[in-house]
Amino acid sequence: MSLDKTPVTESHLSDSSSAANGETLTMPVCPSCGMKLAHGTIKCPNDGTELVTKYRSGDCLSEKYQFLESVGSGGMGIIYKANHLALNRIVAIKLLHPYLLNADTILRFQREARTASKLRHPNLIEVQDVGSTDEGQPYMVMDFISGKSLSDLIREKGRLTVEETIRIFIQICNGLAFAHKQNILHRDLKPSNVMLVTDEHGATVAKILDFGIAKVLEEGENKGATLTKTGDVFGSPLYMSPEQGAGGNVDRRSDLYSLGCMLFECLTGTPPFVGKSIIDTLMGHAQQRPPSLKEATLGSDFPEELNYLVLKLLAKAPDDRYQSVVEVREDLQAILDSLAHTDAVDSVSKSELRKKAGSNGTVSDGSKNFWVAASGKDLTILLLSLAVIVLVGKDIWVSYREQKDSTLPTVEADNKYKVNFESFANDTSNEVQRTLDLHPSADSFELRGVDIDDSSLAVLKNNRQIQKLDLESTGLKGTGLAVCQTLPNLEKLNVSANPLTDEGVLVISQLRQVKNLEIKGITLSPLAMSYIGKMKNLTKLELDEDDLQDKNLAYLSNMPALEELSLNDQKKMSDRNLLVLRNLPALRMLDISGTKATGKGLVHPNEYPHLEKVSLTDNKLSEEGFRALGKLKNLQELDLRRSTFDANWLKFLKTCPRLNRLKVAGEVDMGTIERLLPSVKINPE
Repeated sequence: MSLDKTPVTESHLSDSSSAANGETLTMPVCPSCGMKLAHGTIKCPNDGTELVTKYRSGDCLSEKYQFLESVGSGGMGIIYKANHLALNRIVAIKLLHPYLLNADTILRFQREARTASKLRHPNLIEVQDVGSTDEGQPYMVMDFISGKSLSDLIREKGRLTVEETIRIFIQICNGLAFAHKQNILHRDLKPSNVMLVTDEHGATVAKILDFGIAKVLEEGENKGATLTKTGDVFGSPLYMSPEQGAGGNVDRRSDLYSLGCMLFECLTGTPPFVGKSIIDTLMGHAQQRPPSLKEATLGSDFPEELNYLVLKLLAKAPDDRYQSVVEVREDLQAILDSLAHTDAVDSVSKSELRKKAGSNGTVSDGSKNFWVAASGKDLTILLLSLAVIVLVGKDIWVSYREQKDSTLPTVEADNKYKVNFESFANDTSNEVQRTLDLHPSADSFELRGVDIDDSSLAVLKNNRQIQKLDLESTGLKGTGLAVCQTLPNLEKLNVSANPLTDEGVLVISQLRQVKNLEIKGITLSPLAMSYIGKMKNLTKLELDEDDLQDKNLAYLSNMPALEELSLNDQKKMSDRNLLVLRNLPALRMLDISGTKATGKGLVHPNEYPHLEKVSLTDNKLSEEGFRALGKLKNLQELDLRRSTFDANWLKFLKTCPRLNRLKVAGEVDMGTIERLLPSVKINPE
């Protein structure tokens, strides 16, 4: 198997889409028929070609790399060991997870690749190449590192010796200093993101990896400059600075706090703050005094200067910490030198270290100052900020909103931030129970991509908080969803990409409280479709059955409450199929993108009295179709992006009195569109 790549940096006007931030994404194309496709498409809607490749040993990528084996998986991608054919060199290839293929995650993956490609240093993993397959799956090629992670070493030894720790951290400081000099923050420093390898001389070399959530500071920003807007939460709670955990502004000193947490763990065997939950852990970072190295090890002795250094890194307020990683490296080197000359302790200036740590010879925790400066609010803001905590594989996704009062918030899952929490990563026996324990009052419960069985859902019984339940790609057959009968406030259910049985769909159809159902990526039997058609209370249905027949579609024609229907990417669906949908009295939104529908299937406008929005993206449209669309008296928004049509056909839309928004993209005559529809907003924000 050989797959061509399209470079990330390449852009074509007609083959690209723009994100909100102005970055351009290359549109994937079907390798068989050449059809342009939307990001995240699993199968070509034109010929059914599978678009996400599972690589096996011997497969080739871009005719340059031959896959050898899969060696790991992270929150963003899959890591393969491969051979660079021309150079006969072993490399690592990271591909974005197939289930994350959407514009936002693709842009984030590409930003990681671009960020990492700037970092050429002996203590950093180097990126050699970036690109994307024809199916739109981005990849990056990196150095292949054979060694163990710092977290593995801690697990093996319990805790490291002082000298071993300092030698490793001097190298980590070297790599981090180089990144900071390039105005790049890591934001997720932790032991598992440091690899230890042995060079040709037998020496241990530390390499920082995974700049997946790194950010780039603007050129010219100083050490106090910030980059993250208030509200963004990224990182790993065990190693996260107080300001980072609260969604505040972060700068280089946040990386230094994480460095202090790692240093503390190497010397004591445990991170400085480990709570029973993520909230407890973040509260510890924000409020509690870190124990001394001696306290954490129940009496072990450490150089006094090293204890000062660690506690200074762990100061609550950024101003009380070291101000640059270079300062940390210099003091670590001084302590290491003193260990080599125990009879010359004064080679390390205690007074200097104490002066840096605090005027009274102790390290200031700065907790009060931090909270006043960062939020002007009481410490409870941290608890009130965290509202939804959801486990995804070995990742935790946190959704939160800032509250203005001290009452328990109504949960709103409108912003999501990736948080890896290692203390939850080892036991995957009951992901449902653990996620529920993390935040029992969450209204949005998500376990996307986690293998569970139907019986594990029993722990959700009688939960009155859950309003949204996302179980996409979890392996469910559906019968376990009977427990949802006891969830009175459940309104939205996503069971896409699961091996649902007819019995499972029957259970789903009996959930009268569910108003919004997403059931994509599944081939449903006629019996299963008949069950869905009996959901009389359903107001929104998203379906992408890839072989939808008239007899199956007909089951949807008697759903009196259905307002929004998405049938995109139905490769066999044509205008004739639409005739069975004429009797949906409440229908306001219809998405038939990526189908063979040309629009003329809407020839009975009087039977679509409330239809306000129609999506016909990636379709080949017809003049008859525009004539039919022109008869929809309540049509307000029409999406024709990347569809093929003659701009002159838009004249038939003049008879749509309420039409005010039109979306187009690709090779279109904008001048003609604006002339024919002068009062319609074209591509509104």
